[in-house]
Amino acid sequence: MINEYDVTIIDLLPPWIDGREVLKKVRKNKHNNSILIISAKDQLENRINGLNLGADDYLIKPFAFDELHARLKTLVRRKYDNKSPIIRLGEMTIDTAMRNIEVDNKALTLTPKEYLIVEYLSMNPGRVISYEGLINQVYASAEEVSLNALEAHVSAIRKKLKRAGMENFLKNKRGFGYFVEKQ
Repeated sequence: MINEYDVTIIDLLPPWIDGREVLKKVRKNKHNNSILIISAKDQLENRINGLNLGADDYLIKPFAFDELHARLKTLVRRKYDNKSPIIRLGEMTIDTAMRNIEVDNKALTLTPKEYLIVEYLSMNPGRVISYEGLINQVYASAEEVSLNALEAHVSAIRKKLKRAGMENFLKNKRGFGYFVEKQ
């Protein structure tokens, strides 16, 4: 299976391939991910050309990591049509910038993995996310993760949500994956 990514970063000048060709192939194959070009080519015509080829943003090297991080978060919000870093689903409020979750204005304490599961499902309300898709989004690619580990995290999340009064927030479509309903 090919992994699905929210954002792809393409360097225009890697030594082994032309980044513009990679960009053209990605867009030709109709991948729906956002594309951020990073390049030392800082001339206006290069930036315009990159954007016209299908990139969603263009960042000139050298750059500050904080700027890269902010641009990536913006592209992800744009992909999910979230202009704000705040997601509201019923009584739950998720601040994706601060990585806080509140239920009825009371903090919900989750581990980092638990938070990522809730955040990703909440960014896709009404859509079943496959077990494999959720594992790919939440765990580092180098981690060996079993379905049992994901289910253990989901079980812990459900217990915490139940205590907060949101017992039926996180749902399972047996054999397919997890989802949260649109509010």
